[in-house]
Amino acid sequence: MKEIIERCMRGDMEGFGFLFKTYSKTIHQTAYLITRNNTLADDITQETIIHLFTNIHHYKVQQPFENWLYRVTVNVTKNALRKQNGILGWKRTDSLLFDKEIDHNTPEEILQQKEMKSEVLDQITKLLPYKIRIVIVLKYFNGLSQEEIANVLNVPIGTVKWRIHQALIKLRSKLNQERYFRKGAATHE
Repeated sequence: MKEIIERCMRGDMEGFGFLFKTYSKTIHQTAYLITRNNTLADDITQETIIHLFTNIHHYKVQQPFENWLYRVTVNVTKNALRKQNGILGWKRTDSLLFDKEIDHNTPEEILQQKEMKSEVLDQITKLLPYKIRIVIVLKYFNGLSQEEIANVLNVPIGTVKWRIHQALIKLRSKLNQERYFRKGAATHE
């Protein structure tokens, strides 16, 4: 990868083509998980690739390229959301998470798993502010470590840990409330 980056820094278009093929899906998935809007994620992917092309000289070769890529993607996404009057709402569409293999159980179990994933994404959308949501997306949907997230977002690792903690508290609280109401409704039938 280092050789490809060096080629890109010299203006080699084939190198950028390789970067695009390698990372466009990752960029799109990250943008989509933050915005839940496929069209906006397409635009963000294009803007991120253009930003990489025009600013590759700012990349510090001693740092992992993926961290820089995530930082650029997150910043471009943040700017795109600001352009939309700060609205952070997510459009209800199919998630890229569902492209991943799901255990080949019965069709009912597969549907139930998809519905559960969709519900989790909806709860993340409804309950978590942007700064907490982005940490959850990077950790649980992109697989970054807490240290990598701190590097991408340019915040202390303690901030990352606190945001993860806050997200889990909010999500657990919401799940407990729903269980309570479901249990109460079942006993009153």
